[in-house]
Amino acid sequence: MKILVLTVGGSPQPLISSIKQSVPNKVVFLCSDDTPQTKGSYSEIANILKTSGRDISDSETVKISGFDDFNDCYVTSLRTLERICNEHPGGQVIADYTGGTKSMAAGLVASSLDCPGVTLGLVKGDRADLIKVTNGTQSLRLNRANLATLERQKNIIKSFFERFDYAAAISILESILQITDLAQTESQKLQSWLVWARALDSWDRFDHAGAWRLIHHRRKECPQIVMFLEASIYSRRRLDEEFIKVNLENINREIEKGTGYELIQDLSLNAKRRAAQGRYDDAVARLYRAIELLAQARLRLGYQLNAGDIKVVKLPETLQSKYNNNANAYSKIQLSLRSDYELLVELDHCNPEPLGQLFTENKDKIIDFLRIRNNSVLAHGFTPVSEVEYKKAQTFFDYFLNEALSRLSQVKMSGKIYAQPEQFPQSPPQI
Repeated sequence: MKILVLTVGGSPQPLISSIKQSVPNKVVFLCSDDTPQTKGSYSEIANILKTSGRDISDSETVKISGFDDFNDCYVTSLRTLERICNEHPGGQVIADYTGGTKSMAAGLVASSLDCPGVTLGLVKGDRADLIKVTNGTQSLRLNRANLATLERQKNIIKSFFERFDYAAAISILESILQITDLAQTESQKLQSWLVWARALDSWDRFDHAGAWRLIHHRRKECPQIVMFLEASIYSRRRLDEEFIKVNLENINREIEKGTGYELIQDLSLNAKRRAAQGRYDDAVARLYRAIELLAQARLRLGYQLNAGDIKVVKLPETLQSKYNNNANAYSKIQLSLRSDYELLVELDHCNPEPLGQLFTENKDKIIDFLRIRNNSVLAHGFTPVSEVEYKKAQTFFDYFLNEALSRLSQVKMSGKIYAQPEQFPQSPPQI
């Protein structure tokens, strides 16, 4: 399906030449509307169709009231092009800006730049003077409109990477890659950007498996990121029983790829990405989960205890009677964040427990941290988390996590450091 969109005004001959040369299935005329003094250019349509041998049933007329107003011309043209592209997906749309007022022509060109896949057309020919092309010498020249703004679109994509907005980057990249005549090197680069954007978007939504499938073979492009993803997957397998069942190709299950605590570091980096977008409630909610997961990870890795279903027989005898009385209606003993740490404090009475000791030393600060989280609309309150409160929470969390990992490294800690925590790249990785 080929659709020709024309701005109408001035000499009709170039428009007739454009229609005859492009042989479209449908012609859409962008015309000036009436003024108190003159009829609009839509009055020329019948003659143009007749001379070019076209039937009116294969045409459409769109009137522009503000035909000398660039903004009006741009908006009307853009809405027309977007509607045509939606109605005819995969069709060829040619925007010929030869006729009409200067504002109409400029509006059609500008809207074509913002509508992926549209081809720009201009009737050219010999000129005997500065006013018009000599009749009989005209020919329609085509150009991909989007190629003229490719660098602008690439800069927009880079800005989305900079603020971790991968969904927006994906949307633009998918549109650009629909252009059929992109240079091969340019297409390869943008395809690589798209793969990374999809992978980082998946990882940002905690779909570690989806991210791994997309970028495990791209280690050379961004090795630190791929290694930290591998470590996060290793950590998640240690802590998430369901994730163990996920089949991932090209990853060795037998080799230790970290300490087991990388998933907490991953959550912290995720919180910082939300804060970079001004989403402080989301950021603090992730920090809360991270500080909770830190205790749960210690219980599992250090004592083989599942905070969601504590097996009393695994506890020291001095604690068994107390926890036997804490079972819920499903005969499960499930611990909250504070209960996780309080259990670690109690375990410290049996053996030195670094995380239990750290909790005791920072109990007041943790209560203050919990207050910020609990007042959030995403927890139990209605007060949005401010930037100041977020920074206070993040500063405490960074200290608490770093101190915890430092102390745990001095006792028997599962595994060795495999990869340092690495924030997502803020520009597209290069091939």
